[in-house]
Amino acid sequence: LIPYSNIDRPVFWGRDAEIRHFYQSATASTAPQILIIYGARGVGKTSFLQAGLLPYLELDHKVIHWQCAVDKAMPPIPQNHAKQPIFLILDAPSPTSLTQVTTHLYKSLSVEPNLKILLLLPTDEVESWEEAFHQLQLFFKAFYLPPLGLKAIQQIIKGGTKNQITGRTVLLRPALFN
Repeated sequence: LIPYSNIDRPVFWGRDAEIRHFYQSATASTAPQILIIYGARGVGKTSFLQAGLLPYLELDHKVIHWQCAVDKAMPPIPQNHAKQPIFLILDAPSPTSLTQVTTHLYKSLSVEPNLKILLLLPTDEVESWEEAFHQLQLFFKAFYLPPLGLKAIQQIIKGGTKNQITGRTVLLRPALFN
């Protein structure tokens, strides 16, 4: 399956409650610097991020996608001269890079207070990442992304029907944060 991207936002339906909850939790002044979104493989974590959450985060935050490859130098953490909050996104980093990544993040978080790390992980890998964060005494919060329920599926069907009836791509639901 190909995940939804930010251009698919007008037709991404069924996750409004989860998007709202995560956005409010992640941007709260009391939110930890490390946030984990986890769920079963194929549940839609990448679509949730790209088509659901990022369009809202990008309004007030700098968002950077960070790729980390095993046995390669870690990418530098961006300097934040404007003091704008930064979300650093790691989508399903390799479990073999866990020690290398967590150590690099530990150093970076101590230097950059406006940095937040957003990890997308499959359920079976969450425990090892949480353990690594505990060992480094890094605070985090994990959010479970469940499979779509009946109401979400109904919203998807109704939303898709509305788009077909109007014949144009528009955001048909009310604003998410009203």
